[in-house]
Amino acid sequence: MEESQILLSIIIPAFNAEKYVEKCISRIIPVLENDIECIIVDDGSIDNTLKLLKAFSVDIFNIKIISQDNTGVSGARNTALSNAKGIYTCCIDIDDNIDTIVFGKTIEYLRNNLFEELVIFPHYEGNKKSGFYLKRQLLPEGKSTDLSALYSATFTQKLNEPWKKIYRTDILHNNNVNFPISMYMGEDICMFVDYLQYIHSYSYVNLPYYYYNKNDNSASARVKTSFIEQEMKLYSYLNDYIYRYSLDKSLDVENKRLFLHKITRYVEILMEQKVSKQEIRMAIVQSGAENRIKQTKYINKVDLVRKWLLVNHKYFILTVILKIFKGK
Repeated sequence: MEESQILLSIIIPAFNAEKYVEKCISRIIPVLENDIECIIVDDGSIDNTLKLLKAFSVDIFNIKIISQDNTGVSGARNTALSNAKGIYTCCIDIDDNIDTIVFGKTIEYLRNNLFEELVIFPHYEGNKKSGFYLKRQLLPEGKSTDLSALYSATFTQKLNEPWKKIYRTDILHNNNVNFPISMYMGEDICMFVDYLQYIHSYSYVNLPYYYYNKNDNSASARVKTSFIEQEMKLYSYLNDYIYRYSLDKSLDVENKRLFLHKITRYVEILMEQKVSKQEIRMAIVQSGAENRIKQTKYINKVDLVRKWLLVNHKYFILTVILKIFKGK
């Protein structure tokens, strides 16, 4: 590596995140050596996020603050990606934490391994109230050229988040790999499967530097009917990808199964939220999800029941059945 070359670009999207700015930057500063840059994109915040970002990063030459109109987290990440100059790029969310000592070891690993195409890490997940636990990936430790394990983990949606991976920047730039801005759910999966087609190997390294702050709020409190449309977009993207690249048929089976399970889970939560049956049905029909599920053949008996109840709009019975067969 040339003396003036940037090793790692850390990209951070920020939107109305004033209460996290100071803590985030204080965590980043200890690892900002001359060959590390940090790019923070303020995505049209209407609070003091931008003002605080500028204040806390003043006189720190390798923190770059970019301000733009609101485009969503994908648009903010894409702006940061387009400005990244490092050999490698990693993502951090402003409301999460990193262990600076372990992250320092991660940077040292990158310095000693300049030709990696993808590096994946375990991470900690949880929150202050309930504590954090180590979440490992079901991948072989070390370097591997067998991408089937990556595809399997991705299509079962166990390898979604961008912050558990470090990417090679030239692969991102040369192949125009971006986060799809039309999606606010599953956009990280779409970006990752796009990236996978350009690599030949990856390394799984046991350096869990990332602490994902999992919101304590119930998932049901955040579900909207628009989530169904988002799931349909994700399903369609992955379905097209499987057939375009002639991937293993088991991935197609898993994609269809997960799609059915997610849609029925959303129906269950929306019913609990007292959303009208008509509104739920409209969201399922207009998104194309109902037709897609009608056309899909399922083998598992519980899935066949899910399908029948869903396409015949027996939503209340569906919620009862889901409670009986929870986890199946």
